[in-house]
Amino acid sequence: MIIIDDLIAAGVTYLAVEGIIWGINKFKEWSLKRKTKEFRVKPELTDEDRALIEKCREVMKENFPEGIEKRFRSLSLNERTALLRKMILELNGIYGVNVRDIAFLHSREIGEGTLGYYDIDSNCIRFNVDYIDIDNPELWTHIIGTVFHELRHALQYRAVTDSSCNYGTQEQLRLWALNLVNYIPANVDFALYQEQIVEADARQIAELIINKF
Repeated sequence: MIIIDDLIAAGVTYLAVEGIIWGINKFKEWSLKRKTKEFRVKPELTDEDRALIEKCREVMKENFPEGIEKRFRSLSLNERTALLRKMILELNGIYGVNVRDIAFLHSREIGEGTLGYYDIDSNCIRFNVDYIDIDNPELWTHIIGTVFHELRHALQYRAVTDSSCNYGTQEQLRLWALNLVNYIPANVDFALYQEQIVEADARQIAELIINKF
């Protein structure tokens, strides 16, 4: 027969365990923030970045003279994926990268909620074809932004691993290299994932390129 004292003891034990778990999680959170503080900084645009943005905006003008929505709405799914592939192959020269492998996968393969990503190991940009097929102008804008965002990741990686690449200031290279070896996945801490320099930098560049399109 369970008595009141047993219930109280069980409750205290439960609270103690929960407290320990809470403390461990808080320590992990504090430790991660401390470890990543140096490369969670606002990216500063260089003249080189501004030149890159302007060249990419010229590509946007050529491909979306009347805006992303109007162009995408007139295209079939196959034509949309062909356009993305064509843009990336053209932008390779502007970014100074060599992304040749471009894959269009379904949500079940790439992950629900993922628009696309750059795979460092395979030098491939992967897109979620299900979102490309949806009739949603806001999604289309994000997809075009993903092109420039992921190519920026390809450039960041090449800049810190290929001595023949001359892109970036010494501070950019230092922060990108530090971040890439201490990368924070979105499923670990989404806020820190957003704040880390390689993501903040890629997001800023992409937003400035597609602004007003």
